[in-house]
Amino acid sequence: MTAPALLAGMALCAAASFGGSLVGARAVRDMQAYRNAPPSGPVPLPLLIAGAATVGAAQEMRGAFGVEIGLTALLLFALSASWTTDVTRGLVFDAFALAPLVALLLVAAARGNWSLPISALALTVPFALTALLTRGTGMGWGDVELAALGGAVLGIETAALLFALVSLAAFGAAMLRRTRGAIAFAPYLITAIAAGLALGGPF
Repeated sequence: MTAPALLAGMALCAAASFGGSLVGARAVRDMQAYRNAPPSGPVPLPLLIAGAATVGAAQEMRGAFGVEIGLTALLLFALSASWTTDVTRGLVFDAFALAPLVALLLVAAARGNWSLPISALALTVPFALTALLTRGTGMGWGDVELAALGGAVLGIETAALLFALVSLAAFGAAMLRRTRGAIAFAPYLITAIAAGLALGGPF
């Protein structure tokens, strides 16, 4: 790894995050929040960009190149877009969650790596059951799609551990709020995915 390669990876990932947030904001610009959606909040764009740059640096330091860096940028674009749409309108677009998942599964299939679809399915099941039991009020289907994406990106064990931790954090945040109601859960899942990537997830 060279310094120019490190900076290039960081810049690419930061730009992808910035672009994703802009696209997400534009996608919901003329939309109203859904009924029972979490209260709208600000998008921490500097933190998203800094986090994306950190992920890019971590990927470069592990020797990622070519397809891996491209998939990382695509993933960060989609995650930033999903964060933006969830905190501003309380929803995650299927395209933002599923496009990187499909890309990952296609690459995995081309390489004969069947652990990715297995991991995605394993993380989908508990989140899908929660969405079904709560009829989408406790957890939306966009969150289920992000959970599947996290399983594919991080693997079963890492994703399960990080998702458990951020779920506890979300529960604590909900308890500290003065008013009852839904909270935007996508940012917690996205934080877990990004942290797993930065810490050395298998992706």
